[in-house]
Amino acid sequence: MSQKTSSRMMRLWLAENSNGHLAYDQRLNLITRPLGTLVLLMLPLVVLFGFTPLGQLRLVALSRYGALLIPLLLVGLVGVLVLRTWRYVRMPIQHATLYGGERDRLRRRLTTYTPSGEPLRFDSFASRLPELERDEPYVVYYYDEPSGKTLLSYAPLDDAREQGWLPA
Repeated sequence: MSQKTSSRMMRLWLAENSNGHLAYDQRLNLITRPLGTLVLLMLPLVVLFGFTPLGQLRLVALSRYGALLIPLLLVGLVGVLVLRTWRYVRMPIQHATLYGGERDRLRRRLTTYTPSGEPLRFDSFASRLPELERDEPYVVYYYDEPSGKTLLSYAPLDDAREQGWLPA
């Protein structure tokens, strides 16, 4: 077996993706991805309304509708999680045989090529940015989202045939 698929986690992901399902780790990663950004965007509200280290409210408690702010923020966070879960459960996993291409570490992008030579760019990854050997064939599982393609798992074509990771 090649070094590219020696990771225990990648082998698990390939097995799940070839059956049309997401592994638990992949699902958790994809669903919770925007939470860090949302929390950072909410920090100015925390500073503005003056939370103390003990978790008590100063300014929010004084305003008439300020006490509604925290539950609304929590409902918003939970709503994002529910909507992303619903979206990823319904979205079909795509697969293709692609050839390794260019990596752009600065923008975290990977460009691969179809057998006919057309470029296919991945802007998001379920794991770290993969190192695919140039012009080598890979079996790739991905989501085709409106915002770009998300790479879920990959394996060299020979390893995928040996291990049964080709689509079911």
